Amino acid sequence: MKPAINNLLTLFLSLLLIGAAVHPLFAFEKPVSSMDLVVKINRLDYSLNLIDSLFRSADPDGGASPTAVLKGMIQGTDWVDFSRLIIIGIDIAEPQPIMVALVPFIKPNENFKKAYKASAGPDYYILPLPPGQVHAIDPFKGAMANLSKSKSKPAISVEIALGNLIQKSGPKIRQALSQMGNLTAAAEPEKIPFSSMEVREMLEKMLDKASQIKTLSVNVDLNKAELAYEVIANARDGSELAQLFVKETRPGYLNHYNPRFQMNFRSRCFDAEKILSLIGEIFGKVYEGIGVDLNQLVRIGSKFSGEMAGGMSFGQSGWIFEMIHVLKEGYRGQDFIESEYIPWILEFGRNMQSAMETQTGKKPDPFFVRTKDSTVDGFRVIGVKTQIPVLTGTADIPTPKLLKSMMAYEFRATAIDNLVLTASTDDRLASLIKTAKGLKKEASRGPLMKMDYDMASYINVIKEMIPGFPGEEHPVPPLGKITMVIDADKGRSRLRSSMKTEDAYTLITYLKGISIAEIQGKKGIQPAEKTAVEDKETIRIMEKGTLSSLRGDFKGAAVSFETVIEKDPKNSDAHFYRGLAYQEMENLPQAISSLNRAIELNPEKGVYYYGRGRANLVSGEKEKAISDFKQAAVLGNEDARRYLKETAKVRWE
Repeated sequence: MKPAINNLLTLFLSLLLIGAAVHPLFAFEKPVSSMDLVVKINRLDYSLNLIDSLFRSADPDGGASPTAVLKGMIQGTDWVDFSRLIIIGIDIAEPQPIMVALVPFIKPNENFKKAYKASAGPDYYILPLPPGQVHAIDPFKGAMANLSKSKSKPAISVEIALGNLIQKSGPKIRQALSQMGNLTAAAEPEKIPFSSMEVREMLEKMLDKASQIKTLSVNVDLNKAELAYEVIANARDGSELAQLFVKETRPGYLNHYNPRFQMNFRSRCFDAEKILSLIGEIFGKVYEGIGVDLNQLVRIGSKFSGEMAGGMSFGQSGWIFEMIHVLKEGYRGQDFIESEYIPWILEFGRNMQSAMETQTGKKPDPFFVRTKDSTVDGFRVIGVKTQIPVLTGTADIPTPKLLKSMMAYEFRATAIDNLVLTASTDDRLASLIKTAKGLKKEASRGPLMKMDYDMASYINVIKEMIPGFPGEEHPVPPLGKITMVIDADKGRSRLRSSMKTEDAYTLITYLKGISIAEIQGKKGIQPAEKTAVEDKETIRIMEKGTLSSLRGDFKGAAVSFETVIEKDPKNSDAHFYRGLAYQEMENLPQAISSLNRAIELNPEKGVYYYGRGRANLVSGEKEKAISDFKQAAVLGNEDARRYLKETAKVRWE
């Protein structure tokens, strides 16, 4: 896996800086403001160091830096002025695209200038891409230099003038699409439930909607706190999308309903009917192919206000979930469930059955069936069982049991006024009814939509379904959540997804297939033993401290181990690891004091003596170090034995 990570990161970073050098680009004659695409690279040195640190968390033994190739390509990084932005500008011109890069510097680098045939400004280099092309750059030096001095928070920002780009490239795109529509029936791919002409029409509609977006920005941010990805679309004034990218001001009911599941989601009021109609306009043929009647879906969606909240968790027993949907004012929830919602679900299942029968030639069992009604807290409850067949299994590769259980579950539904409540069981529905009774209408808060999901739970589900998943032999370490936020207002739509950087370190280490214990072993450290005193939180903090050490955050590691010691002063491993962290911070007195305490608490662990021997060696206390190494060797520590035999040339038996 290491070569794959290395190669992908190197390729990604190289393309960002040097910029798709396979394209021949010439004659740049437009001002920067009219470029079709502008890439802004901020704090490149910080991002490179963070990527290296992430890589080391998956490869504690070291190895080549994934950013080394890029650093070599730009002749090192000590000359680049990272307080300003690196700018790449692209214009999709005829007959060939144009690309220019500007790299600010704090001191000239003649090797870079010669290697890339760059033109020098007072404090920057500007060059065509691919390097070495000859064209007029002077008209753009000032504009790009000013842009380089502008502020940009993300590490990487790509700004695309999408509307202009589609307008310029539209004729060629439409010509290619027209050729698609001319395919004969014999040439059309098999097993696709729609014709090439229908595909062409769908792509043309997508192109038409995309042309309504004036600018599209893609931002990536890398910092010590979080890793974030963001897409921002600004619609053309007066366009259909501009009318869609708005935030409803209607009051809502669900501000104080906060579900706590592996996956949680919520939205405030929005025009669900308009969004479903737009989806149907573009992808209607796709949905028809799988048996979904979009007109019926739009009709059902028109009754909802768009406000909803809920969550779900998944385990060996299947789905556990609950949700509250809010109907528009004037609709009575119980009537809607009985006369429209449940009949639509059953009809939806019959249509999907028919589509599957057409594709497979076999008649499947009903996808949705009614189950026994019940009464909960005085409310009538209607049940529906979902039993959609899974088609991924073969005689050689059986369908995982967990995947089967994901497609077979029951949901129970009832309503309080215009609130539609659904849950996996009547007991959970009873709790949800109590919550719903306390909800009151008030001004809506927060973004248009928000979702978060627990990464560890998600990975555990994947492990059950994918044999050979990286790290499957190790338990999934504690991880936080990935959060996704969607917001829209005044013709601007924004999607942002983020996770904690600390979780990225842990996740990369796990996916590498290396357990925390293995990492500790590679460092000459025995894995922490789980004592009776240790609880799950203590173990989590210990692992957090270990991962902090791996990425060079020894101060953070020491804080983690100190937290454990405050809870359990007799935790010898915490004292030992804190000693190692102090040693890396060159605080040798504190290091030796912590290591002494670890040995005092557990004098039978050879690695403790080996750790103190290393600290004594650095302190210049060689005799004490040799004595510690000998004791460690007697207790079975292989690192100590190797040192005594190969380096100190001392017998320990």
